[in-house]
Amino acid sequence: MMGIKRTPLDIAFSDYIRTRDKWICQNCGAKADIQCAHLHTRANKGIRVDPDNAVALCKPCHFYFTFRKEEWRAWCSKHFGQEYMDRLLVKYYGRSRKLVDSEKELLRQDFIRRAKALA
Repeated sequence: MMGIKRTPLDIAFSDYIRTRDKWICQNCGAKADIQCAHLHTRANKGIRVDPDNAVALCKPCHFYFTFRKEEWRAWCSKHFGQEYMDRLLVKYYGRSRKLVDSEKELLRQDFIRRAKALA
């Protein structure tokens, strides 16, 4: 089975999100196997590394919600509020361009800096 390709930027972003959320699953409170889950698919390059579009979940919760899209949307709306989700949807449709390499590197460094500041 082939995994999702993770760039250095993806790794720094994921580390930042998990650090920001104190390495605790925001659904069940677990403190093991913590992953970065995207509220809207990471396939959208414009908000793939937007901290507003991510939350820390444990591996079982992340897997559970991956195959239950309606439950995921309902959880996100309850957890973040519908207004938040609506604003994020505007970002989702408004930022579809890919980042250039120099932008990716600047963002990667920023996420590393931000994670260290939280640690």
